[in-house]
Amino acid sequence: MKKMIALVLALIQLTVFSACGGKTQTESKKETPDPGVTISDSAGVSENTGSSIQSETVSEKEDNISSANNAPSSQRPQNVSDAETGSEPDEDNTAEAKEHISDRMRRGINISGPLEAAGEVNYSSWIFDISYYETIADAGFDHVRIPVNFAHHIGEAPEYYIDTEFLRAVDLSVNNALDAGLIAVIDFHGWAGRLASDFEGNKECFYKIWEQLAERYQSYPEELMFELINEPNKPISNGQLNELQLEAVRRIRRTNPTRTIALATNENNGTWNLWNTQVPPNDENLIISIHNYNTMNFTHQGANWLAGNPYSEKVHMSDEIKKSVESALEQCRIYEERTGRNVWISEWGVYLGIADQNDVAEYDSFFSSACKEKNLSYSYWEFNAGYGAYDMNTGQWKDFIINNLH
Repeated sequence: MKKMIALVLALIQLTVFSACGGKTQTESKKETPDPGVTISDSAGVSENTGSSIQSETVSEKEDNISSANNAPSSQRPQNVSDAETGSEPDEDNTAEAKEHISDRMRRGINISGPLEAAGEVNYSSWIFDISYYETIADAGFDHVRIPVNFAHHIGEAPEYYIDTEFLRAVDLSVNNALDAGLIAVIDFHGWAGRLASDFEGNKECFYKIWEQLAERYQSYPEELMFELINEPNKPISNGQLNELQLEAVRRIRRTNPTRTIALATNENNGTWNLWNTQVPPNDENLIISIHNYNTMNFTHQGANWLAGNPYSEKVHMSDEIKKSVESALEQCRIYEERTGRNVWISEWGVYLGIADQNDVAEYDSFFSSACKEKNLSYSYWEFNAGYGAYDMNTGQWKDFIINNLH
């Protein structure tokens, strides 16, 4: 009997054990992670609950990086948008790529004259009076181009030191512009002729001048820009100009790694040379400066300082002139579209010697409206001289010009 009882008890225990084993297998299957999720090596199950699982995708674990969706905005790849990643933007994470300083340039004016002259600095000049910069800003301009001829104010080789007093004068103009809320562009005027006469003999001085300027202004805000050279021309070749500008950029970048620099096109900043101008692809802070005086017989009528006085006859506005302007500006628009690099029309205007005011008004309106339509920035030539939009005698803007700069 005892053996029979023992046998029965053994069978009962075997049955209970089998039932418990089946239950354990079922619970384990319910806690298996979803397909495509790998359990972390560091902590698979919470010690307290036995049910919490840390997981990450295989690719995230292997690369040890966060996905674009989860990364903070400062760590996201710059070429990945919220739309591409599928994330919902929030109030703290909606900023797009940082606006380039040249994107803020729409309507500027040249303040030419005083800093192009030789001799001692005349501190009574209007260019050192901040009220004129404020007048410019109040009229809706957002930047000034400051032509400066350093050739009259440099020392001997090999250092070619720029005269300290002249640099102080340049400082005053730049600071006036910045304090008035304007973007300021230092434009190196007057050196193209030296390079044309002796390129190899004058390029090192050119580099030394820009090295000094770069060091002097390295702590200035991004609202100060550099324009390397004004109106390079033949016999300077496209190859020589590319060599000159690329080397100048390289030296400036030692102290100003992100300063916006404007490169010139050859043949007097000609639009037709846009595609011949070499630009380093890895430098986003370079723009192209072109000049547009289409057509010369209209915009330079009465310009008797030109050799042979070729534009001595009065010319009226015409459809042919409009077509010439439109064609040139369209080239700029296409260049911007295809390269993603800004084109800045740093000079344009009409000499007022013999031009009819109504013609000037029509030209200015057509030109500036076309720039606005094509989203091109410009700097009108000029503030108060032969092409000037401002009358220093009356202290007023010339209505037929200012009212047509859109």
